[in-house]
Amino acid sequence: MCGLGILGIALHRKRECLHQQVFFTMTSPQQKAEFASPTALEEIQSQLRARASADVNITPDTNITRDLGLDSLAIMDFIFDLEDSFDISIPMERIAEVQTITDLAEVIETLRKEAS
Repeated sequence: MCGLGILGIALHRKRECLHQQVFFTMTSPQQKAEFASPTALEEIQSQLRARASADVNITPDTNITRDLGLDSLAIMDFIFDLEDSFDISIPMERIAEVQTITDLAEVIETLRKEAS
């Protein structure tokens, strides 16, 4: 945010706050996916396509453990690769909350915001 000035920073923060309010009041995973960072969703889907069988349809609503047929070791490798890709560390308690790809994108976005 260098070079934005005080007003620019204030507007940027207000926009982020509004974005978070809209994002977290949505109830549908599909609606939440529209507001999550496309880069997080795209990276997650890309990495899952490389790990899952070719006949699996990967969408924002895909349940990571149930729909993809990945064992626990494959899931942890996937999580480690995402941590490397986004330069974050996902705490185990946050991983336990994740069910769908959208859930994971939300966790990644939250951690990225907290880190910045």
